[in-house]
Amino acid sequence: QELKRQLNSLNSLNADIRQQDATVKQLRSRIDSIGAEINSTADSISTLESELEEMRSAYAKAVKSMQPAAGDMNTLSFIFSSRSFSEAYSRMRYLNRFTAWRQRKAEDIDRAIERIGERRQHLTGLRHQQDRAYREAEDARRSLAVKQGESEKMVTSLRKQDKQLR
Repeated sequence: QELKRQLNSLNSLNADIRQQDATVKQLRSRIDSIGAEINSTADSISTLESELEEMRSAYAKAVKSMQPAAGDMNTLSFIFSSRSFSEAYSRMRYLNRFTAWRQRKAEDIDRAIERIGERRQHLTGLRHQQDRAYREAEDARRSLAVKQGESEKMVTSLRKQDKQLR
């Protein structure tokens, strides 16, 4: 009866070991998928940052090249220095379009900065999830090792009892 009780206990312990092993495998899989998502997010952040830098340099270059060539001349001087009314009107339209273009580009840059910020927050969240999963996997691995040690002790004890019974 004692032998049967210990065998049942061993079977129960082995079932716990199998369950704990499955948990460890599942956590490792989760860690791997989070790692892949972290890499993907980091790559997207790099891409967005390079696009942002290109947008900024293109914007700066365009602003420098599109502004009135008169250097220190202000907007009103630029308009009133026209030779005719139609040229003044066309300069006003040019300045209006130029201002609208600058605002659109500035908004595009702001949106790109926001997207990068969001991706960085997402990346931070993923890293926290990965750290948590690492800790859980390590705890599960330790628990598995303890249960395997108990199982080995129990098997050794059962072998001794088997020898005694024989």
